[in-house]
Amino acid sequence: MECYNDTVLECYNDTVLECYNDTVVECYNNTVVECYDDTVSECYNDTILECYNDTVLECYDTVLECYNDTVLECYNDTVVECYNDTILECYNDTVFECYNDTVVECYNDTILE
Repeated sequence: MECYNDTVLECYNDTVLECYNDTVVECYNNTVVECYDDTVSECYNDTILECYNDTVLECYDTVLECYNDTVLECYNDTVVECYNDTILECYNDTVFECYNDTVVECYNDTILE
């Protein structure tokens, strides 16, 4: 289903939910997914999203963040990659930091090098 002229579409059985600036926003498991300026901005309930211009890339039982269009992935609370000393955060009280593009893991406020 496509969107034209900012038409609002409803979500039913994983059809297109709504659109903004003629951007199609897809729905997964009847979950709300918002978009702004052709970018998916939020993710709920394990919905797969795309990343563009510092927006959340993908979410599947995990929180992912982007920085300057670089994919900083977290999977099962483990840092997959880091870029330019960017700080990544994961759930379950685990904090991941980067230093000179090296992953430094923190668990319960203890630095593991």
